[in-house]
Amino acid sequence: MHKHLLFLLLLLCSCGIGAQPKTLSDTFEISVLTCGPGEELYATFGHNSFRVRDKKRNIDIVYNYGTFDFNTPNFYVKFSRGKLPYRLSRQHFDRFLASYQYENRWVKEQVLDLTLEEKQQLITFLENNALPENREYAYDFFFDNCATRIYDVIKTNMNGVNIKGEDFDGNPPTFREILHDYLSSNSWNKFGIDLALGSVIDRKTSLKDRMFLPDYVYDALDSSTIERNRQTIPIVKSERLLNSEVKTEGSKFSFLTSPMMVFGVLLLLVLFFTYRDLKKGTRSRWLDVSLFIITGLVGTLIFLLWFATDHTATAKNFNLLWAVPTNLIVSFYISKVVVKPWVKKYLWALVIGLLLIPVFWVAGVQIFDPAIILIALALGTRYAHLLIKH
Repeated sequence: MHKHLLFLLLLLCSCGIGAQPKTLSDTFEISVLTCGPGEELYATFGHNSFRVRDKKRNIDIVYNYGTFDFNTPNFYVKFSRGKLPYRLSRQHFDRFLASYQYENRWVKEQVLDLTLEEKQQLITFLENNALPENREYAYDFFFDNCATRIYDVIKTNMNGVNIKGEDFDGNPPTFREILHDYLSSNSWNKFGIDLALGSVIDRKTSLKDRMFLPDYVYDALDSSTIERNRQTIPIVKSERLLNSEVKTEGSKFSFLTSPMMVFGVLLLLVLFFTYRDLKKGTRSRWLDVSLFIITGLVGTLIFLLWFATDHTATAKNFNLLWAVPTNLIVSFYISKVVVKPWVKKYLWALVIGLLLIPVFWVAGVQIFDPAIILIALALGTRYAHLLIKH
């Protein structure tokens, strides 16, 4: 891989890239590639890259800000903590396109209308950014990724550029609303994202904020302009569809395994066992212990994502109102036939936490997944039973 990159660098340099503007061929062009979503969660939101092409000199290179090194020491630890460095890498266009053809994802190209000097400045910037000492950066899903880098590079290297965006009539979407547009409702992907990401993504987005998604970069460039010689011209000279998606049946949605169904069944089971406990004057301790352990584990994960990682989007996550880390410890005391008096006060605190969920939801502090309603009802039922029983 390193030899391949070295070869590409030598090829670029030998063809005049990084030298004086006069060495650039009249067929030299720089474009922005926008790639459609894939089936896997990491590919759900698409991808952006720069393409540098010179037909006369047989140069066709993709500058890709969305790569990382699997050989990074402590890879998985750094990835989970948000400390994995991403990098700008070079790849031959044919190989890049082949991967998207294999994954059946569309690829669109927007050729930028640049002067010779602007092309030179942009390619010099990319080449410098691709050097080993410069290529790595601290990835952030919302604020520093393959899409935001397109915006930043263009704004940095093109004077007079005016990046425009969709007009939302003063009511722009939040980060979470934008993500929901790409996720199937009542899916585990949507539930997982709503569970892991905190209230920080429930604020309204600016034009710059929305550039974290490739589709928004594509649409913005399509309507953007640049001032040149006292004239305003479109920044995109031409557009091409490089690979079209072949429509397939895809995986069929099954309501039987969806979050609403799974947690609906959980609620029914909790109601059944609680009713039986009330009639018999008993308590299904196994059920209470299970609920406390599960919510404690989920709460611990949410807590760690908030306080022990560099992920900005996982901060201020009020799913902790129902998924409480200390439930792991309290599960030991709940397992006893007779619980200690302080546990009753703890249960009241848990009930208050559940009651705060709709308050935070309606107030717009944080939007929760609808399946949380079923979870809260199930937990509230058992908390109430414990309070009545003791």
